[in-house]
Amino acid sequence: MIGYNEKKIFLLAYQDSFKNEDTTCLAKMKAAKKEIARLQAYLIRLKTQLDRKRAETQSKSQELEKLNSEMASTNI
Repeated sequence: MIGYNEKKIFLLAYQDSFKNEDTTCLAKMKAAKKEIARLQAYLIRLKTQLDRKRAETQSKSQELEKLNSEMASTNI
């Protein structure tokens, strides 16, 4: 019987260790999910800024082409 009780105590302590690890892992997973959400929001902001810059660049390029065309037609 002593062997059984010793094993039981050991296994219960081992079980507590697993519970602590599980709690720690869950906390880390929660923190990682928050970080992922934060980074995704940041990525969306960067993509939006890039889209705006591209639109501005395209608009300026079209303006420049129009001005070049007007200059070419007045020089003729």
